[in-house]
Amino acid sequence: SCLDYWEDDLILQAFNRTLLLSPQLYGNPWFLRDDEYPKLARIFNLARKYSSILVNGTVLPEEKYGEKSVSRGNSDTRLVTLRNLSWEKNNVNLTIGEETGLTKDITYEVRLLHPVERIIGSFEKGQSLDIPVDPFRSALVLVCPDNEGGIGIKGCDYELIREVKDKPVIIKLKGFPGTIHRIRLVDAGNEFSSATIDGSPVNSLLKGKSFTVTFDGELLKEPYHRKLAELKPCDVPDDAEALYEATIFATDNNALEIRELQKSGETSVPEVKEARDAFLNQSLLIDRGIWDRYMFDNDYNTSFYVSRRRHKADLLNGGSLRLDFGELVEMDELVIEVGSEHALQPWKTEEAAFLEISSNLKDWKEIRILANKTMKINLDPERPVRYVRFKGTPDKIIEVKGYLNGSELDRSKWKGSHLYSPYYRIKAEKAWTASTVLSEIPDGSYLAVCLEGEHGIEGAYAALRVDDKPVGAPDRSPSYPANPWEYPVVKAKSHYTYYIPVTSDMRGKNIDIVALGMKGGVYNFKPEVWLTAYPAPYKEKELILIRDK
Repeated sequence: SCLDYWEDDLILQAFNRTLLLSPQLYGNPWFLRDDEYPKLARIFNLARKYSSILVNGTVLPEEKYGEKSVSRGNSDTRLVTLRNLSWEKNNVNLTIGEETGLTKDITYEVRLLHPVERIIGSFEKGQSLDIPVDPFRSALVLVCPDNEGGIGIKGCDYELIREVKDKPVIIKLKGFPGTIHRIRLVDAGNEFSSATIDGSPVNSLLKGKSFTVTFDGELLKEPYHRKLAELKPCDVPDDAEALYEATIFATDNNALEIRELQKSGETSVPEVKEARDAFLNQSLLIDRGIWDRYMFDNDYNTSFYVSRRRHKADLLNGGSLRLDFGELVEMDELVIEVGSEHALQPWKTEEAAFLEISSNLKDWKEIRILANKTMKINLDPERPVRYVRFKGTPDKIIEVKGYLNGSELDRSKWKGSHLYSPYYRIKAEKAWTASTVLSEIPDGSYLAVCLEGEHGIEGAYAALRVDDKPVGAPDRSPSYPANPWEYPVVKAKSHYTYYIPVTSDMRGKNIDIVALGMKGGVYNFKPEVWLTAYPAPYKEKELILIRDK
């Protein structure tokens, strides 16, 4: 669960802490994206290759190398782990010599092995060089005798995808959009009969010659990772409720494992699909009702209900059942089935229950119904609706269906949540804002709205206003409240960071970033916003090296 930047943690586990069983996975590797498995294999292969010397380590001076930096290896080969727990890129000056455990008076080769691979160059003992460490990332540096670092590429960043005996070597060449690189192959004594880049022959690389590679796209005019603004105090905006609801409707209360599976997308690896299916189809997962999909699956043996993994429900101010149809829907009847009086709790049959409907998160219409095991809500089909929110929530819901003229509606885009507070119980009392216009949007970009300081548990939220339309934050650290499968979400009183994807349609538009301090919260924090991307917005080309038979 929470797999973003998993590779940084595994690097530190395998090459920094280096416990007896490292590298070891405590989570579910089948939730990774298909394109992440080569990285997982690369880390394990590096740990196996250097396992005999990783047992010898030394902690490096913190004032020079940063917190908990470690060098492991022997007298001529060291693997150095660094970390950067700040928003700014950091350069660490690494010395080739006794300070890092290198005692032989020889020429050394220095390579960056993580977060990308890069041949930095050759250095003599006693020389120093700067190692860049990206914000909130770890770095793994290999220092070894010159020409003993293995297969690699000089001239651009890369990722070694496959290096298996009797099979072609596959390397992803990486460069930022519009950049031009002169690359050279380091074959490490291997003999290859042919080479291609994206299917085109480049056999000159096999003869020690350089080759020019141009990466697609336009050159970035500004850094893809940069601070945009510090948010300034302002009056609570008129659309504060819509901004809050935009963020709440953008997320869910599913188990963390379900969230990661939805991020990773479909898999084409049969073994991964089999493992995922085994996890998702197990009766224990289904019986615990920790996936909103169970409300929309037409299966009366499944249900979505409030987890009590913590021995009590994590309902915020009693919670609020929210339904998002994914688009405007014409509907004349909404049906919610809970199945029993016990499931209806804390509501009671024939008591009044209140809900509101909206098409835009700004304008809400209240509807009063009588609570029951099956609740049928009449709607006006001439007024399309997308959002529904209740004052409170039943404990357990079996099915939610919609109808128009007696025909059941498609529910493939529907989703729901129930742990978040109704807005009227935590109305915003403070606000901060900043505005920006983005002229370019690199691949994978998102805004990180960080609340530096104390705000209280669920005491502050963030959202965007793009051309006057509310846009919510679908992700956050620490994670949004969830119905846990295993370990529950950590409750933190400070330093929330909200993540909001930046899409291509936002380019050139006015973007207002808004932070809201909620009733009952603490306002001892300073919000600021950064533009960043994960993964880094490289363009890629595939180099394939065919071995001699």
